[in-house]
Amino acid sequence: MNASELLALVDAALPGEELSTDDLLGVCWDTELGVSTILGDDVGAASVAVREGIGAVQLLVVHPDARREGRGRRLLDDATAWAFDNGASALVIGAAPPWYLWPGIDIRWTAGQVLAESAGFTLHGAAMNMSCPTKARVPTPDGVEVRRIVSDEDAALVIDLCRRAFDAPWQHEAARGVEHGACHGAFDVATGELLGFAAHSVNRAGWFGPTGVDPTKQRRGVGGPLLSACLVDLQVAGFARCEISWIGPTGFYAKAAGAEISRVFRHARKRRG
Repeated sequence: MNASELLALVDAALPGEELSTDDLLGVCWDTELGVSTILGDDVGAASVAVREGIGAVQLLVVHPDARREGRGRRLLDDATAWAFDNGASALVIGAAPPWYLWPGIDIRWTAGQVLAESAGFTLHGAAMNMSCPTKARVPTPDGVEVRRIVSDEDAALVIDLCRRAFDAPWQHEAARGVEHGACHGAFDVATGELLGFAAHSVNRAGWFGPTGVDPTKQRRGVGGPLLSACLVDLQVAGFARCEISWIGPTGFYAKAAGAEISRVFRHARKRRG
């Protein structure tokens, strides 16, 4: 199955998700950080990957005309077996950075949660997305410059910040953002130091993140301008709204951009043995 065929199946099974071929290629076919495969056929398919000992079911879809035949359970069981055979000590559904299409199982997808439970997955915790209009803007404070990350020197500063201060997968997401021309950095005008960064459209077009401010250089008011730089890109690309993925501080986004909680996802995990 190629990306175009998988996209046709996704569009039929999940109308409204508005995934693209590039989104699927970037997540489901990536083997740079591990191994991955596509299981199934043109009426039901699952994408599963193993990276650093953790497996992830990144996508599982069944055509509406082929549901209630046990196809989804067979796909999930096959994906689980493949992940464990390829060295995974645990398997999650959706929420496996750096590459993911969803931060978990959408709470509106009742059938997905029932399927996960029936296959021995434990549902726990939650992750939220927020959504904001791309026209929102936050002015850049004096003494700060926000610019697109294009030079090797600037890119190295962003990757180093991710390695020093944030979750390990962020360095890969930030690097992909730089590669796509979708990463911005905030710099101290006087010293040239990197204060923080933000990227968008790393896993899905129109989705914001990751973003972070150097813990030793916070309270400079750069988080909002970094978000604004990404919103400008998305507005130019034709997006009316931005999906802020797997958010942390809800108050910041609500205040800075008028963001509202848009989606909630449950985490699902199954350990080998």
